[in-house]
Amino acid sequence: MKNLNKIGIIFFIFLMIANGYEKNKEFLPAGLTEEEKSRLHEIGKNKTITPAPEGNFRSLAEYEKTDGVIFSWDSGFSTLLINLITAVTQEDTAYIVVSSASEQSSVETQLNNSGVDLSKVQFYLEYLNSIWMRDYGPWWILNETGTPEILDFIYNRPRPDDDEFPEWLANNLNIPYYCPNLVHPGGNFIIDGHGMGFMTSLIEEENSQYSTNEIRQIFKDYANLDSIIIITPMQYDGTGHIDMFCKLLNDTTLIIGEYENPGDGAGQNYNILNQNAAALSNLTNLEGKPINIERIIMPPYSGGVSYTYTNSLIVNNLVLVPVYGFDTDSEALELYQDLMPDHNIIGVNCLDIIPSNGAIHCITKLKMAGKPVEQIIPGDINRDYAVNILDVVVMINIILGDTETTDWHILTGDLDDNNSIDVTDIVLLIHLLLYP
Repeated sequence: MKNLNKIGIIFFIFLMIANGYEKNKEFLPAGLTEEEKSRLHEIGKNKTITPAPEGNFRSLAEYEKTDGVIFSWDSGFSTLLINLITAVTQEDTAYIVVSSASEQSSVETQLNNSGVDLSKVQFYLEYLNSIWMRDYGPWWILNETGTPEILDFIYNRPRPDDDEFPEWLANNLNIPYYCPNLVHPGGNFIIDGHGMGFMTSLIEEENSQYSTNEIRQIFKDYANLDSIIIITPMQYDGTGHIDMFCKLLNDTTLIIGEYENPGDGAGQNYNILNQNAAALSNLTNLEGKPINIERIIMPPYSGGVSYTYTNSLIVNNLVLVPVYGFDTDSEALELYQDLMPDHNIIGVNCLDIIPSNGAIHCITKLKMAGKPVEQIIPGDINRDYAVNILDVVVMINIILGDTETTDWHILTGDLDDNNSIDVTDIVLLIHLLLYP
Protein backbone atom coordinates (compact mmCIF):
# COMPACT_ATOMS: atom_id res chain seq x y z
CA MET A 1 0.00 0.00 0.00
CA LYS A 2 2.88 2.37 0.79
CA ASN A 3 4.31 1.74 -2.64
CA LEU A 4 0.99 2.59 -4.27
CA ASN A 5 0.75 5.80 -2.26
CA LYS A 6 4.26 6.65 -3.37
CA ILE A 7 3.26 6.05 -6.96
CA GLY A 8 0.24 8.28 -6.57
CA ILE A 9 2.28 11.14 -5.13
CA ILE A 10 4.96 10.87 -7.80
CA PHE A 11 2.35 10.72 -10.54
CA PHE A 12 0.43 13.72 -9.14
CA ILE A 13 3.56 15.86 -8.84
CA PHE A 14 4.76 15.01 -12.31
CA LEU A 15 1.32 15.61 -13.82
CA MET A 16 1.29 19.09 -12.32
CA ILE A 17 4.74 19.79 -13.72
CA ALA A 18 3.88 18.40 -17.15
CA ASN A 19 0.64 20.35 -17.43
CA GLY A 20 2.51 23.50 -16.47
CA TYR A 21 4.54 23.24 -19.66
CA GLU A 22 1.68 22.62 -22.08
CA LYS A 23 1.21 25.24 -24.77
CA ASN A 24 -2.01 26.27 -26.45
CA LYS A 25 -2.01 26.06 -30.25
CA GLU A 26 -3.17 29.18 -32.02
CA PHE A 27 -4.75 28.57 -35.41
CA LEU A 28 -2.57 29.78 -38.27
CA PRO A 29 -3.61 29.77 -41.95
CA ALA A 30 -1.51 28.22 -44.70
CA GLY A 31 -0.62 31.73 -45.80
CA LEU A 32 1.27 34.29 -43.76
CA THR A 33 -0.56 36.24 -41.07
CA GLU A 34 -0.05 39.99 -40.89
CA GLU A 35 1.97 39.52 -37.71
CA GLU A 36 4.19 36.90 -39.38
CA LYS A 37 4.97 39.24 -42.27
CA SER A 38 6.97 41.34 -39.81
CA ARG A 39 9.03 38.29 -38.76
CA LEU A 40 10.20 36.94 -42.10
CA HIS A 41 13.79 37.31 -40.92
CA GLU A 42 13.12 34.49 -38.44
CA ILE A 43 12.48 31.90 -41.17
CA GLY A 44 14.99 29.07 -40.88
CA LYS A 45 16.74 30.77 -37.97
CA ASN A 46 17.24 27.56 -35.98
CA LYS A 47 17.29 25.10 -38.88
CA THR A 48 19.95 22.39 -38.97
CA ILE A 49 21.63 22.54 -42.39
CA THR A 50 23.43 19.32 -43.32
CA PRO A 51 25.65 17.93 -46.07
CA ALA A 52 23.84 16.19 -48.92
CA PRO A 53 23.16 12.43 -48.87
CA GLU A 54 25.82 10.18 -50.34
CA GLY A 55 25.62 7.02 -52.39
CA ASN A 56 22.81 5.81 -54.62
CA PHE A 57 19.43 7.15 -53.50
CA ARG A 58 16.21 8.46 -54.99
CA SER A 59 13.29 10.65 -53.93
CA LEU A 60 9.97 8.90 -53.48
CA ALA A 61 6.72 9.86 -55.21
CA GLU A 62 3.38 10.20 -53.44
CA TYR A 63 1.83 7.31 -55.34
CA GLU A 64 4.45 4.83 -54.12
CA LYS A 65 3.97 2.43 -51.20
CA THR A 66 3.35 4.15 -47.89
CA ASP A 67 3.04 3.09 -44.25
CA GLY A 68 0.42 5.74 -43.51
CA VAL A 69 -0.30 9.43 -43.12
CA ILE A 70 1.06 12.01 -40.66
CA PHE A 71 -1.37 14.59 -39.24
CA SER A 72 -0.97 17.54 -36.88
CA TRP A 73 -4.03 17.61 -34.64
CA ASP A 74 -6.02 20.84 -34.49
CA SER A 75 -9.27 20.75 -32.51
CA GLY A 76 -10.72 23.48 -34.72
CA PHE A 77 -10.84 20.99 -37.59
CA SER A 78 -11.58 17.84 -35.61
CA THR A 79 -14.46 16.75 -37.88
CA LEU A 80 -12.30 16.95 -41.01
CA LEU A 81 -9.38 15.21 -39.32
CA ILE A 82 -11.58 12.43 -37.95
CA ASN A 83 -13.07 11.87 -41.42
CA LEU A 84 -9.60 11.62 -42.95
CA ILE A 85 -8.23 9.41 -40.18
CA THR A 86 -11.26 7.12 -40.43
CA ALA A 87 -10.62 6.62 -44.14
CA VAL A 88 -6.86 6.15 -43.76
CA THR A 89 -7.10 3.60 -40.94
CA GLN A 90 -9.25 1.26 -42.98
CA GLU A 91 -6.00 -0.03 -44.50
CA ASP A 92 -3.09 2.05 -43.21
CA THR A 93 -1.80 3.82 -40.11
CA ALA A 94 -2.58 7.35 -38.99
CA TYR A 95 0.35 9.06 -37.25
CA ILE A 96 -1.06 11.94 -35.19
CA VAL A 97 1.09 14.64 -33.64
CA VAL A 98 -0.45 15.96 -30.42
CA SER A 99 0.87 18.69 -28.15
CA SER A 100 0.21 17.08 -24.77
CA ALA A 101 -0.86 13.92 -22.98
CA SER A 102 -4.26 15.44 -22.26
CA GLU A 103 -4.77 16.24 -25.94
CA GLN A 104 -3.87 12.67 -26.86
CA SER A 105 -6.44 11.36 -24.40
CA SER A 106 -9.08 13.68 -25.87
CA VAL A 107 -8.25 12.66 -29.44
CA GLU A 108 -8.35 8.96 -28.54
CA THR A 109 -11.82 9.42 -27.07
CA GLN A 110 -13.08 11.26 -30.16
CA LEU A 111 -11.63 8.67 -32.52
CA ASN A 112 -12.98 5.78 -30.48
CA ASN A 113 -16.45 7.37 -30.43
CA SER A 114 -16.23 7.68 -34.22
CA GLY A 115 -15.45 3.99 -34.61
CA VAL A 116 -11.78 4.39 -35.55
CA ASP A 117 -9.60 1.32 -34.96
CA LEU A 118 -7.10 2.72 -32.45
CA SER A 119 -4.68 -0.10 -33.20
CA LYS A 120 -4.15 1.70 -36.53
CA VAL A 121 -3.29 4.98 -34.79
CA GLN A 122 0.11 6.03 -33.47
CA PHE A 123 0.70 9.25 -31.58
CA TYR A 124 3.74 11.50 -31.53
CA LEU A 125 3.89 13.87 -28.56
CA GLU A 126 5.46 17.08 -29.86
CA TYR A 127 4.22 20.67 -29.92
CA LEU A 128 3.61 22.10 -33.40
CA ASN A 129 2.52 25.55 -34.49
CA SER A 130 0.00 24.63 -37.16
CA ILE A 131 -2.05 22.02 -38.97
CA TRP A 132 -0.24 22.45 -42.33
CA MET A 133 1.83 19.27 -42.22
CA ARG A 134 2.37 19.24 -46.00
CA ASP A 135 4.44 22.40 -45.97
CA TYR A 136 6.84 21.56 -43.12
CA GLY A 137 6.62 17.77 -42.77
CA PRO A 138 9.25 15.26 -43.92
CA TRP A 139 10.09 14.25 -47.46
CA TRP A 140 11.58 10.79 -48.03
CA ILE A 141 14.48 9.39 -49.97
CA LEU A 142 15.20 5.69 -50.34
CA ASN A 143 18.84 4.74 -49.84
CA GLU A 144 20.66 1.95 -51.67
CA THR A 145 19.66 -0.59 -48.99
CA GLY A 146 15.96 0.18 -49.48
CA THR A 147 15.61 2.11 -46.22
CA PRO A 148 13.73 5.45 -46.10
CA GLU A 149 15.61 8.51 -44.85
CA ILE A 150 14.27 12.00 -44.23
CA LEU A 151 14.82 14.93 -46.56
CA ASP A 152 13.79 18.34 -45.31
CA PHE A 153 13.72 21.97 -46.45
CA ILE A 154 13.34 25.30 -44.66
CA TYR A 155 9.67 26.11 -44.03
CA ASN A 156 8.70 29.45 -45.53
CA ARG A 157 6.93 30.58 -42.39
CA PRO A 158 8.35 31.86 -39.07
CA ARG A 159 6.96 28.83 -37.23
CA PRO A 160 9.98 27.21 -35.55
CA ASP A 161 8.20 24.26 -33.92
CA ASP A 162 6.76 23.23 -37.28
CA ASP A 163 10.10 23.72 -39.02
CA GLU A 164 11.95 21.50 -36.54
CA PHE A 165 9.52 18.58 -36.73
CA PRO A 166 11.19 16.55 -39.52
CA GLU A 167 14.50 16.53 -37.65
CA TRP A 168 12.70 15.56 -34.45
CA LEU A 169 11.01 12.70 -36.30
CA ALA A 170 14.30 11.54 -37.83
CA ASN A 171 15.89 11.44 -34.38
CA ASN A 172 12.99 9.44 -32.97
CA LEU A 173 12.99 6.98 -35.86
CA ASN A 174 16.79 6.77 -35.69
CA ILE A 175 17.22 7.46 -39.39
CA PRO A 176 19.45 9.96 -41.24
CA TYR A 177 18.26 13.53 -41.75
CA TYR A 178 19.27 15.87 -44.57
CA CYS A 179 18.44 19.53 -45.17
CA PRO A 180 19.89 22.05 -47.65
CA ASN A 181 19.91 25.80 -47.12
CA LEU A 182 16.83 26.21 -49.28
CA VAL A 183 13.39 27.63 -48.48
CA HIS A 184 10.82 25.30 -49.99
CA PRO A 185 7.31 24.54 -48.65
CA GLY A 186 6.01 21.03 -49.36
CA GLY A 187 2.85 22.21 -51.10
CA ASN A 188 5.06 23.53 -53.87
CA PHE A 189 6.79 20.24 -54.61
CA ILE A 190 5.75 17.26 -56.72
CA ILE A 191 8.13 14.32 -57.30
CA ASP A 192 7.63 11.65 -59.96
CA GLY A 193 9.90 8.98 -58.44
CA HIS A 194 12.12 8.86 -61.54
CA GLY A 195 14.29 11.93 -60.97
CA MET A 196 11.89 14.70 -61.97
CA GLY A 197 10.38 17.42 -59.77
CA PHE A 198 7.68 20.03 -60.36
CA MET A 199 7.16 23.38 -58.62
CA THR A 200 6.11 26.98 -59.28
CA SER A 201 8.40 29.97 -59.63
CA LEU A 202 7.87 30.61 -55.92
CA ILE A 203 11.06 28.56 -55.52
CA GLU A 204 13.01 31.34 -57.28
CA GLU A 205 11.26 34.16 -55.43
CA GLU A 206 11.99 32.69 -52.01
CA ASN A 207 15.61 31.84 -52.81
CA SER A 208 16.73 34.92 -54.71
CA GLN A 209 20.29 34.49 -53.38
CA TYR A 210 20.65 31.59 -55.82
CA SER A 211 20.48 31.46 -59.60
CA THR A 212 17.99 29.02 -61.11
CA ASN A 213 20.85 26.71 -62.06
CA GLU A 214 22.12 26.77 -58.48
CA ILE A 215 18.65 25.82 -57.26
CA ARG A 216 18.59 22.94 -59.73
CA GLN A 217 21.96 21.76 -58.44
CA ILE A 218 20.68 21.76 -54.85
CA PHE A 219 17.80 19.51 -55.88
CA LYS A 220 20.25 17.25 -57.68
CA ASP A 221 22.56 17.02 -54.67
CA TYR A 222 19.91 16.54 -51.98
CA ALA A 223 16.98 14.89 -53.80
CA ASN A 224 18.81 13.28 -56.75
CA LEU A 225 16.49 15.04 -59.19
CA ASP A 226 17.90 15.45 -62.68
CA SER A 227 15.05 17.55 -64.02
CA ILE A 228 13.19 20.44 -62.36
CA ILE A 229 10.06 21.78 -64.06
CA ILE A 230 9.13 25.32 -62.95
CA ILE A 231 5.72 26.70 -63.87
CA THR A 232 3.67 29.81 -63.06
CA PRO A 233 1.75 29.93 -59.77
CA MET A 234 -1.86 31.00 -59.54
CA GLN A 235 -2.67 34.47 -58.31
CA TYR A 236 -4.53 35.23 -55.07
CA ASP A 237 -4.62 31.64 -53.79
CA GLY A 238 -2.77 32.55 -50.58
CA THR A 239 0.23 30.25 -51.14
CA GLY A 240 1.58 30.13 -54.71
CA HIS A 241 1.88 26.36 -54.35
CA ILE A 242 1.63 23.91 -57.20
CA ASP A 243 -0.71 21.56 -55.34
CA MET A 244 -3.49 24.15 -55.54
CA PHE A 245 -3.92 23.44 -59.26
CA CYS A 246 -1.74 20.47 -60.24
CA LYS A 247 -1.49 16.77 -59.28
CA LEU A 248 0.64 13.87 -60.51
CA LEU A 249 -1.47 10.70 -60.32
CA ASN A 250 1.26 8.35 -61.53
CA ASP A 251 4.49 8.62 -63.50
CA THR A 252 2.68 9.49 -66.73
CA THR A 253 -0.56 11.28 -65.75
CA LEU A 254 -0.75 14.90 -64.62
CA ILE A 255 -4.01 16.71 -63.89
CA ILE A 256 -4.12 20.51 -64.13
CA GLY A 257 -7.00 22.70 -63.04
CA GLU A 258 -9.20 24.43 -65.58
CA TYR A 259 -11.69 27.26 -65.15
CA GLU A 260 -14.77 26.96 -67.32
CA ASN A 261 -14.98 30.71 -67.98
CA PRO A 262 -12.32 33.48 -67.89
CA GLY A 263 -14.23 35.23 -65.11
CA ASP A 264 -14.24 32.14 -62.87
CA GLY A 265 -10.60 32.49 -61.90
CA ALA A 266 -9.14 35.31 -59.84
CA GLY A 267 -6.85 37.71 -61.69
CA GLN A 268 -5.24 35.98 -64.68
CA ASN A 269 -5.72 32.44 -63.35
CA TYR A 270 -7.87 31.31 -66.29
CA ASN A 271 -4.99 32.09 -68.66
CA ILE A 272 -2.26 30.97 -66.26
CA LEU A 273 -3.68 27.45 -65.95
CA ASN A 274 -4.18 27.14 -69.70
CA GLN A 275 -0.63 28.33 -70.32
CA ASN A 276 0.78 25.86 -67.78
CA ALA A 277 -1.14 23.01 -69.40
CA ALA A 278 0.16 24.00 -72.84
CA ALA A 279 3.74 24.28 -71.58
CA LEU A 280 3.62 20.76 -70.14
CA SER A 281 1.71 19.15 -73.01
CA ASN A 282 4.81 17.83 -74.80
CA LEU A 283 6.64 16.77 -71.67
CA THR A 284 8.26 13.34 -71.34
CA ASN A 285 9.64 11.87 -68.15
CA LEU A 286 13.27 10.78 -67.79
CA GLU A 287 12.35 7.26 -68.89
CA GLY A 288 11.19 8.67 -72.21
CA LYS A 289 7.47 8.18 -71.53
CA PRO A 290 5.11 11.02 -72.54
CA ILE A 291 3.21 12.62 -69.68
CA ASN A 292 -0.51 12.78 -70.32
CA ILE A 293 -2.10 16.10 -69.35
CA GLU A 294 -5.70 15.92 -68.14
CA ARG A 295 -7.75 18.96 -67.15
CA ILE A 296 -9.93 18.98 -64.04
CA ILE A 297 -12.65 21.51 -63.28
CA MET A 298 -11.84 24.37 -60.87
CA PRO A 299 -14.86 25.80 -59.01
CA PRO A 300 -15.22 29.56 -59.50
CA TYR A 301 -13.18 31.84 -57.24
CA SER A 302 -15.54 33.28 -54.65
CA GLY A 303 -15.27 35.31 -51.47
CA GLY A 304 -11.47 35.40 -51.65
CA VAL A 305 -11.27 31.59 -51.83
CA SER A 306 -9.56 29.47 -54.51
CA TYR A 307 -11.37 26.13 -54.50
CA THR A 308 -9.40 23.16 -55.77
CA TYR A 309 -9.82 19.45 -56.50
CA THR A 310 -6.11 18.83 -57.04
CA ASN A 311 -5.33 19.29 -53.34
CA SER A 312 -5.94 15.59 -52.83
CA LEU A 313 -3.94 12.77 -51.25
CA ILE A 314 -2.94 9.35 -52.62
CA VAL A 315 -2.43 6.72 -49.91
CA ASN A 316 -1.64 3.40 -51.58
CA ASN A 317 -4.98 2.39 -53.19
CA LEU A 318 -6.94 5.18 -51.54
CA VAL A 319 -7.43 8.69 -52.94
CA LEU A 320 -8.92 11.40 -50.71
CA VAL A 321 -10.34 14.30 -52.73
CA PRO A 322 -11.59 17.63 -51.34
CA VAL A 323 -15.24 18.40 -52.08
CA TYR A 324 -17.38 21.37 -51.10
CA GLY A 325 -21.01 20.53 -51.71
CA PHE A 326 -20.81 22.07 -55.19
CA ASP A 327 -22.37 20.76 -58.39
CA THR A 328 -18.84 20.28 -59.76
CA ASP A 329 -17.89 17.78 -57.01
CA SER A 330 -19.28 14.76 -58.87
CA GLU A 331 -17.50 15.71 -62.10
CA ALA A 332 -14.17 15.93 -60.28
CA LEU A 333 -14.64 12.60 -58.49
CA GLU A 334 -15.63 10.91 -61.75
CA LEU A 335 -12.43 12.11 -63.43
CA TYR A 336 -10.31 10.69 -60.61
CA GLN A 337 -12.14 7.38 -60.90
CA ASP A 338 -11.72 7.27 -64.66
CA LEU A 339 -7.99 8.00 -64.41
CA MET A 340 -7.40 5.76 -61.37
CA PRO A 341 -9.84 2.84 -61.84
CA ASP A 342 -8.03 0.55 -59.38
CA HIS A 343 -8.24 3.08 -56.55
CA ASN A 344 -10.90 3.83 -53.98
CA ILE A 345 -11.89 7.46 -54.55
CA ILE A 346 -13.43 9.20 -51.52
CA GLY A 347 -14.63 12.79 -51.41
CA VAL A 348 -14.13 14.58 -48.09
CA ASN A 349 -15.85 17.88 -47.31
CA CYS A 350 -13.29 20.69 -46.99
CA LEU A 351 -15.61 23.67 -47.05
CA ASP A 352 -14.49 24.81 -43.58
CA ILE A 353 -10.73 24.70 -44.15
CA ILE A 354 -10.35 25.89 -47.76
CA PRO A 355 -10.80 29.60 -46.80
CA SER A 356 -7.50 29.21 -44.91
CA ASN A 357 -5.74 28.46 -48.24
CA GLY A 358 -5.53 24.68 -48.20
CA ALA A 359 -7.38 21.39 -48.17
CA ILE A 360 -6.51 17.68 -47.78
CA HIS A 361 -3.04 17.66 -49.34
CA CYS A 362 -2.03 20.70 -47.30
CA ILE A 363 -2.70 19.05 -43.91
CA THR A 364 -1.17 15.63 -44.57
CA LYS A 365 2.23 14.10 -45.21
CA LEU A 366 2.99 10.47 -46.02
CA LYS A 367 5.23 8.19 -44.02
CA MET A 368 6.83 6.16 -46.78
CA ALA A 369 7.20 2.41 -46.55
CA GLY A 370 10.47 0.74 -45.66
CA LYS A 371 12.21 -0.89 -42.76
CA PRO A 372 14.04 1.78 -40.79
CA VAL A 373 15.95 0.56 -37.75
CA GLU A 374 13.66 0.79 -34.74
CA GLN A 375 15.22 2.86 -32.00
CA ILE A 376 15.08 1.51 -28.46
CA ILE A 377 14.62 4.58 -26.27
CA PRO A 378 15.07 3.98 -22.53
CA GLY A 379 11.76 4.80 -20.88
CA ASP A 380 9.68 4.65 -24.10
CA ILE A 381 7.58 1.86 -22.67
CA ASN A 382 4.44 2.67 -24.72
CA ARG A 383 6.40 2.67 -27.99
CA ASP A 384 5.42 6.10 -29.29
CA TYR A 385 9.02 7.18 -29.99
CA ALA A 386 9.04 9.64 -27.11
CA VAL A 387 9.56 9.55 -23.35
CA ASN A 388 6.66 11.30 -21.64
CA ILE A 389 3.96 11.08 -19.00
CA LEU A 390 2.16 8.32 -20.89
CA ASP A 391 5.08 5.99 -20.13
CA VAL A 392 4.59 6.71 -16.42
CA VAL A 393 0.92 5.73 -16.76
CA VAL A 394 1.84 2.42 -18.41
CA MET A 395 4.35 1.66 -15.66
CA ILE A 396 1.71 2.29 -13.00
CA ASN A 397 -0.74 0.01 -14.79
CA ILE A 398 1.89 -2.73 -14.93
CA ILE A 399 2.59 -2.46 -11.20
CA LEU A 400 -1.13 -2.46 -10.39
CA GLY A 401 -1.60 -5.53 -12.56
CA ASP A 402 -3.86 -3.80 -15.08
CA THR A 403 -1.37 -4.25 -17.92
CA GLU A 404 0.47 -7.47 -18.69
CA THR A 405 4.27 -7.10 -18.75
CA THR A 406 5.85 -7.78 -22.15
CA ASP A 407 9.43 -8.20 -23.32
CA TRP A 408 9.25 -4.69 -24.80
CA HIS A 409 8.25 -3.27 -21.41
CA ILE A 410 11.29 -4.86 -19.79
CA LEU A 411 13.57 -3.81 -22.63
CA THR A 412 12.60 -0.13 -22.40
CA GLY A 413 11.22 0.30 -18.88
CA ASP A 414 13.52 -1.75 -16.63
CA LEU A 415 15.70 1.25 -15.82
CA ASP A 416 17.27 -0.29 -12.70
CA ASP A 417 18.16 -3.54 -14.53
CA ASN A 418 16.47 -5.95 -12.11
CA ASN A 419 14.38 -7.65 -14.82
CA SER A 420 11.07 -6.21 -13.60
CA ILE A 421 9.01 -3.01 -13.63
CA ASP A 422 8.73 -1.50 -10.16
CA VAL A 423 8.50 1.78 -8.23
CA THR A 424 12.22 2.44 -8.65
CA ASP A 425 11.77 2.43 -12.42
CA ILE A 426 9.05 5.09 -12.09
CA VAL A 427 11.34 7.26 -9.98
CA LEU A 428 14.15 6.86 -12.52
CA LEU A 429 11.78 7.62 -15.40
CA ILE A 430 10.54 10.83 -13.78
CA HIS A 431 14.14 11.84 -13.12
CA LEU A 432 14.89 11.17 -16.81
CA LEU A 433 11.96 13.37 -17.86
CA LEU A 434 12.88 16.23 -15.56
CA TYR A 435 16.63 16.06 -16.25
CA PRO A 436 17.01 14.76 -19.84
